[in-house]
Amino acid sequence: MIGIAIINVFIGISLIFKESIRLKVTSSNEADVTRILKQEIDNVEDINRIELGMGFHSGQLNIYYSNGRKSTLYISEGMFRNESIETYIRENGKELDDVAKIYFLISLIFVILSIIAKNIKMKEKL
Repeated sequence: MIGIAIINVFIGISLIFKESIRLKVTSSNEADVTRILKQEIDNVEDINRIELGMGFHSGQLNIYYSNGRKSTLYISEGMFRNESIETYIRENGKELDDVAKIYFLISLIFVILSIIAKNIKMKEKL
């Protein structure tokens, strides 16, 4: 149990440094995403999620499909005629830094609780 919690802590730390905003494509926002992206990419039907890079990866748009395929699009100012996918993702997406911090804290709590439980078990054996 401690090993799994420690692995989760490292996953949380790695997500903190990912520097991107993730938009999960659902039935409620699929029409908007399709409308914005249809002029730039061929297949807009089976998009699962979109990640917009920030910081060092600024302008990098990673598009993940439901079949596991990934494509990368480098966006620049004025690339999208009517509406910017960058603005849409910033308004409706979630920063991975925020998600990672919560994930990291929950995993850290499990590590601490596992260590405490292990110490209590060892004291009971004595």
